[in-house]
Amino acid sequence: MKKEDIFGRRWDDLPDSHGKTHYYWKKIEEYEDIHREPAPLEYKEHLINRLFGKEIKESFQEGGKIDYEDLNGMLKVLGAIIGGVEKVIDQTYGENTFVKAFRSVLIDISEDFPFLDPFAAEFEYKDGEIEFVGNEDRDGFTKGIQEALLLTISNVSEGKDSEKLIAKVREELKSVLEKFPNEITGFKIDEKMKNIIEL
Repeated sequence: MKKEDIFGRRWDDLPDSHGKTHYYWKKIEEYEDIHREPAPLEYKEHLINRLFGKEIKESFQEGGKIDYEDLNGMLKVLGAIIGGVEKVIDQTYGENTFVKAFRSVLIDISEDFPFLDPFAAEFEYKDGEIEFVGNEDRDGFTKGIQEALLLTISNVSEGKDSEKLIAKVREELKSVLEKFPNEITGFKIDEKMKNIIEL
């Protein structure tokens, strides 16, 4: 029987640095010996989550196919983009300038993008990472993030040097484009956030 994880990767390809990997396969084999049938996807995913948690699950996904329909897969890239904007603004206007301005903007646009409302507790950004527990689709989510970032840039620059600030942001985000080239195009972030990033 081919040993594959829930993402279709062969046993030999799995990271061997985690001692729990062997326990994972032991449990799979036990299940199949008892039930005389391949372990179902739900059982494998349950083991992955219980033994390895989110971090190791993501490490498996990095080597496999990217699901471009998955909002969660896009959050990592958007978090990095927000982090780049945060870095530029804080370097230009002082530490914590971005966080304060960004939160204020999220409140201002909450009528149009309620999932970004800080008081709704669905969206949270911190240190380059996004946590989101809402149900917004990818297009609406990306549109809301771009709107929030553009308004944040405009507000902190008081409208006078917005273009210069955006130019700095685009320069900073080149590293994000280099790190996530497939995700940028696969999730169509390059099209949906063309006012922020530049290929």
